[in-house]
Amino acid sequence: MGWRQGNATVYGNDSCRGPEVTAGTPRGAALAGVIRCALVAATVTSFLLTLPAVAADSSEAANIFKKRCSACHTFGKGAKVGPDLKGVNERRKRDWLLKFVRSSQTTIQSGDPIAATLFQQFQRQRMPDWTDLSPETIGAILDYFAVNGPEQKEPDEYPAESATETQIEAGRKLFYGETSLHYGGQSCNGCHRVGSRYWAGGSLGPDLTHAYDKYRDTTLTLFLKRPCFERVPETYTGDYLPRPNPLR
Repeated sequence: MGWRQGNATVYGNDSCRGPEVTAGTPRGAALAGVIRCALVAATVTSFLLTLPAVAADSSEAANIFKKRCSACHTFGKGAKVGPDLKGVNERRKRDWLLKFVRSSQTTIQSGDPIAATLFQQFQRQRMPDWTDLSPETIGAILDYFAVNGPEQKEPDEYPAESATETQIEAGRKLFYGETSLHYGGQSCNGCHRVGSRYWAGGSLGPDLTHAYDKYRDTTLTLFLKRPCFERVPETYTGDYLPRPNPLR
């Protein structure tokens, strides 16, 4: 079942299931790349479901680490301006860390021996006071450290070719509209087709059969997150391709 859009024919999502593939075969690897637009979302969901339990606001903790901590600290790569933060939960008590992060100078001036030793060890470098961070936020950052959060790759950094059979199937369903997109937009095959099954997709957009071979993960992911054209309704939400919430 199809309809005309300009000079192109766009086919409905119920016209086919698409190619049946399994991981580990050339055809499976090809499809995993071709449907990168769907597999990005599927891989993210699968990745998040396999992570250790972390605080619900771990994304905020990651952002704070990158913006505030990483200039002076590493995580697992040795001392920098300040000490390596990997294992800090084992080296220090939680209440001491909360106090020190909020106001290191107050802790040092109170005569705390650990704080005073660190101050001397790191050339009397003054750590900024982060009094704007609540105890809950600092606790979330420490929880993020406890599960080695800074060492975990972002879901988008995993290549599509490493997809499992489950992820390929999840991506196929998103591509062909069997699973709805996050914001309810048109599925990929509404405008694109894959392989030789021309009845299995639209012709408004380019054929994606060799898109992955040509552009690879980084370029396709950046394009999907920041498209050069408007797509309703996703482009009006402020986050074109959000990471699916595994709890939804």
